[in-house]
Amino acid sequence: MIISHKHKFIFLHSRKCAGSSMEVVLNKHLGPNDIQIGSWTETLRGGGKMNKKAIIDTFLAPSSWGSLFKNLVVNKISRGQINYPRVVNTSIKRRYQNKLGTNPACPTADLVMQFDSKSWNDYFKFAFVRNPFDFEISDYFWRTRELTQKISFKKFLKKKLKILDDPDNLVPFPPTNWPIYSIDNKVVLDYVGFFEELNDHLSLVSKRIGIKLDINTFPKVKSNIKKPLNFSELYDDECKEMVYALHKYEFKYFEYTYPY
Repeated sequence: MIISHKHKFIFLHSRKCAGSSMEVVLNKHLGPNDIQIGSWTETLRGGGKMNKKAIIDTFLAPSSWGSLFKNLVVNKISRGQINYPRVVNTSIKRRYQNKLGTNPACPTADLVMQFDSKSWNDYFKFAFVRNPFDFEISDYFWRTRELTQKISFKKFLKKKLKILDDPDNLVPFPPTNWPIYSIDNKVVLDYVGFFEELNDHLSLVSKRIGIKLDINTFPKVKSNIKKPLNFSELYDDECKEMVYALHKYEFKYFEYTYPY
């Protein structure tokens, strides 16, 4: 998520919709007091810079993360010995967890509104949505990428629906993006663009926030996850029904259909 006081916008990061790439690009335009939560690993590795607010938030992070960052700066510990971008990313997330929930990088709309009601009322608020059938496949491969013993796509969906237990915490909160751009099941953002028409919808956002956004300049920060060439192989009738159940409001509001 980014709250830009300089450009008067709030970008809500909906998962698996090029959100990290968006934040890497927007980072170049941050003012000193703008807030970026999440995607700092990709941002710093891509040549981005920490603004004044990010440095303060990292120093003030709870637990050992803030202390580790202080050691990096004060004692000049070799950044080659420590995953410096990840320390920054985790520190800033922990700094905001008490106000923006367990995943402050992708907070729900109601929490953002409570966190900064003035900016919420005054600024341009936007996010992106993706066809739920594509979203679930992308989410599945991302969330299970480090498992030594893989689970099936069907079991992953059942965990999201709480049909099966989730001892490995594979399911994020929220399990879908709908609460990120809605409150009481009503879309409350000024604009929700389509991932499938990203470049065209980026141009509309560009005009509103005064920053040129072009998909050709977006880094592919999470594109190294192997996926099947034919997504339809993952979808039998039961899996389709589970996706419809998980994303019923998105299907209704954005009029998505099965794409394969």
